[in-house]
Amino acid sequence: SAGKFHTTDSAAQKYMWESWKAEYGKAYDASIEKYRFEIFVENLAVIDERNAAELAVGGEPVHGLTKFTDLKQEEFEARYLLADIAKKTGGAKVSDHPELPE
Repeated sequence: SAGKFHTTDSAAQKYMWESWKAEYGKAYDASIEKYRFEIFVENLAVIDERNAAELAVGGEPVHGLTKFTDLKQEEFEARYLLADIAKKTGGAKVSDHPELPE
């Protein structure tokens, strides 16, 4: 069975957080570290939920820690998915009413 990432044990959470920061070279100002840590812990539960869903349909537990584990889903999408599309299109907008050939 898949290992669990989420725990309510605060010492284990802190250990995972410090290990994760070291592995991915992350450092935070004191003002933001608590916020990022809370997101990290929330994402541990999301990882477990997604792996459980994969297993429930006969799949493999493929979700784990990444360099993005300190981001909310919305932050990840805004920074990496939407921003990437804008870069690829040179910021071009898609018209609602394209000119059609006659």
